[in-house]
Amino acid sequence: MRKLILLLILFMNLSAFSMSNIEDNGIYYKLDTSNQTASVIGVGNIVRANIPSQIISEGITYTVTSIGPAAFACESVKYVTVPSTVVSIGESAFDESALTTITLSEGLKSIGDAAFWLCQDLTSITIPGRYSCA
Repeated sequence: MRKLILLLILFMNLSAFSMSNIEDNGIYYKLDTSNQTASVIGVGNIVRANIPSQIISEGITYTVTSIGPAAFACESVKYVTVPSTVVSIGESAFDESALTTITLSEGLKSIGDAAFWLCQDLTSITIPGRYSCA
């Protein structure tokens, strides 16, 4: 039993080293150092969020690949641009936010349930041509 507990503690410590959080231009990211990717996990008091395709932290370049669950929920951000490196938007990502305009990109593969739930001011969604229903 003691070995199991020690292994769990070791695993938890190693996990802490492979993940960290940073802020850049009012956008908060969770960094995964094991595969050099980043996920948007929140925003500060900003109106416009132009999510970059990459961020640099401590000399390491991370590719932004996702917007996490509830990352923009209940926030004041109105305009969001999503780069082609983002492949997923999490559940309730923009739930009850002040979002009015969002530009998605061709890299997007999935949008979680209720991602735009109660976005009452949302008037413009730009979706890449290949997703057109026409």
